[in-house]
Amino acid sequence: MNAYAVGEWLVAVLFLVLSAISIIRGVRLLRQGHIVTPRQLSKIARALSRRGREVPSDVAEQLILAGRAASAWWRLGLGGGTGVIGLCTGAAIVLGGDPGPANSTFLVTLGGSALALYFGAAIGAFVGLSRMQRESRDIGVRPVQQPLRDYCSPLAIALPIVAFLTQVLLLFALLQQLAPSLDGGSVARAIALPGMWTVIATPAILFVPILATTIVTYRIGALSLLTIPQEIDARRRMDNAMRKVVIWQIVAIQILVTSVVGVTQYWILAIGAYLAYDYSPPYAAAMNGWYPIYLGYLVVMALTALALLILLRVGRLAKPGRPKQAGAGPAESIRAAE
Repeated sequence: MNAYAVGEWLVAVLFLVLSAISIIRGVRLLRQGHIVTPRQLSKIARALSRRGREVPSDVAEQLILAGRAASAWWRLGLGGGTGVIGLCTGAAIVLGGDPGPANSTFLVTLGGSALALYFGAAIGAFVGLSRMQRESRDIGVRPVQQPLRDYCSPLAIALPIVAFLTQVLLLFALLQQLAPSLDGGSVARAIALPGMWTVIATPAILFVPILATTIVTYRIGALSLLTIPQEIDARRRMDNAMRKVVIWQIVAIQILVTSVVGVTQYWILAIGAYLAYDYSPPYAAAMNGWYPIYLGYLVVMALTALALLILLRVGRLAKPGRPKQAGAGPAESIRAAE
């Protein structure tokens, strides 16, 4: 077994281990059911007191249950997505032939299966939000769509689009350098270079999560209101805060997947093509400076996704509106549920 095979197996096993950990934690949360312990109530009470908020115990209990549902299904979705990546990359190692610089099967599989992480997280987050106790609707009554600005930050919409367009522009710059006239013949010759097919495939792959996130965002706005023993304005504020958390979770994973797909493309273009053919498309285009720029962009995207997840964890991205006594923040509820 050569060094390439060892590295590929380590990646596949890492995804499988992360999948198992996430699924186990999600199942443990679901097995708690509707039981709320005094310790959990005390924990959320302390968290709220530090933020200058107080809520009745019955409201805190409902928020804990809501946070538990969100966290459990989010973890199950992440676990399912990472498990698919681990299984697909493992299958690529077994069936893809001898690993090495001339064999990009593993990298192609890793980049393509990264979409499973996005869809697993998006489905899990949406299911967790919809499984919270909500008002029932009469059959045949059309759901009322919440105004987008109430439950979704404009930045959450703009950030994935900016990330996508930036990547497209960087790839277009490479293609334009290889085919300055952009006519059919020169573009075809450029795409025929080793690894250049990814310049077409990568934007197509990354457009799918943007479309899916748009659909999920509007579906989130159509959910009925949480059933919490509070007046309707306070309930709406807390519910919208929960929806913001879910949307930011999806956006963070979407940006992370953008980085993963981009890294696999980087290796195919910059490393795999060079080692296999003694040159790479950017080298042929006299654009060696493209490598650090593109890699730097991918690192920024990965750090952005990590920062969003950390900010969500500490409850900085989604808070209920005023007044302060309206209720608990969703982040405190989720932490208490865990």
